[in-house]
Amino acid sequence: ADSICLNGEPVSLAPVGWYVDKDIRTVALPKLRVGENVLDVELSIGNTVGAEPMYLLGDIDVSLCGVTSTVMPPRGELAFGSIVGQGMPFYSGSITYRSNVTLPENGDLKISTGFYRCEFVKVFLDGEYRGDAILPPYTVTVPKVCAGEHKLELIAVGNRHNTFGSLHWAIEDPYYGPMHWHKTGDAFSLEYRLKDFGIMKRPDLTLEV
Repeated sequence: ADSICLNGEPVSLAPVGWYVDKDIRTVALPKLRVGENVLDVELSIGNTVGAEPMYLLGDIDVSLCGVTSTVMPPRGELAFGSIVGQGMPFYSGSITYRSNVTLPENGDLKISTGFYRCEFVKVFLDGEYRGDAILPPYTVTVPKVCAGEHKLELIAVGNRHNTFGSLHWAIEDPYYGPMHWHKTGDAFSLEYRLKDFGIMKRPDLTLEV
């Protein structure tokens, strides 16, 4: 960018970090205000240099309604189900689901979590990695678990579709590639075409004694 202003206030172009890739450098913006904010970005483009997507990063939620997205305060926690409707429509990193599990007696604990919309699910019990739910029957068995309370963590491993994907491609098509970036016609949708992401239902726990 040649210059950036937020609500008329100049923004330093000095990088303060990077996002996903070290070539995607980040700059620090002033605080947003309640109501409308105006972000002005000037940049030079030409035959060999084009405009790339820009991302507003922070501890925020986003309310998405049609073509309108509104920055909201973070809700602080998520439920099972798609995060697209829980304030994180454009998030594409990994998510950790944490819960406490109380077992009435000793035994082998089977953790089944096959209904997910992510790459796969990593399973941790009491801070220890126990395996991945990635192939049928999508079950991780933890042997000889003692009775009492335990900490279960499930990590939905993310992909980058809802951040970097062709979010305005209007045609149902299993193919994914360069031709998905249309600007007009039936192939273009001004509304976002997002994919569900997250663990879609709470896991099934079975204790075998």
